[in-house]
Amino acid sequence: LLCRRKFASAEMLAKHEEQSDMHRQKVEEARKAQISEIKQDVQKAAISQEKKVDKMLRRQDYSQQARDERENQKALREAEEAARLGIDPRRLKDGPDDKNKGTQMMRAMGWTDGQGLGSTGQGIMS
Repeated sequence: LLCRRKFASAEMLAKHEEQSDMHRQKVEEARKAQISEIKQDVQKAAISQEKKVDKMLRRQDYSQQARDERENQKALREAEEAARLGIDPRRLKDGPDDKNKGTQMMRAMGWTDGQGLGSTGQGIMS
């Protein structure tokens, strides 16, 4: 109830609600306050959602940057290792050389490209 006055009967309360300008103003103020609260709640929820989306996007960006950096570092290590061993890095990308004696022996034992080493194929793949 908006009115704090005590009325003797429900009829008097109804009459007051119908005819009192002050009552109408209080009802309107209460309605506006309620609408304002709802708007603030919606605004807070929207801001919260925006922050969550921003956070997710930052994580994705950082994750992608970290992946790219790891890939670059791996390629650099492979190139350094190939240079240290005197191997042409382009040949490493092509896979094992069929002229290589070790590759010929492995193929004779049933090994194929992309298969792991070991009795169950669980070992090194490259």
